[in-house]
Amino acid sequence: GKVIQYSLETKKQHIEYKKIIKAICNQDFKSMAPRFNDKYSSYPEIFFINKDFIYHIYDDRGAFLLFKDERKYEKFKTKYSTLMVGEDYN
Repeated sequence: GKVIQYSLETKKQHIEYKKIIKAICNQDFKSMAPRFNDKYSSYPEIFFINKDFIYHIYDDRGAFLLFKDERKYEKFKTKYSTLMVGEDYN
């Protein structure tokens, strides 16, 4: 298949990130909206990048986070430890 990559540099308040996140989480549920999938396109991979971390929601099951700073990661891990699963976060 053909891979197309776009990059958009903007501020959080200028994008409808909640709608984008909802569309990502709804990708496997045809009756739910908004969605990215339709019969003419494939699901895009979307990464939110800010100065401190990269955030990639892969679907309704979870997300990957990559932190620039170990201290910020430790603070996040302490605050959200009950939501974190898997071997890679320890």
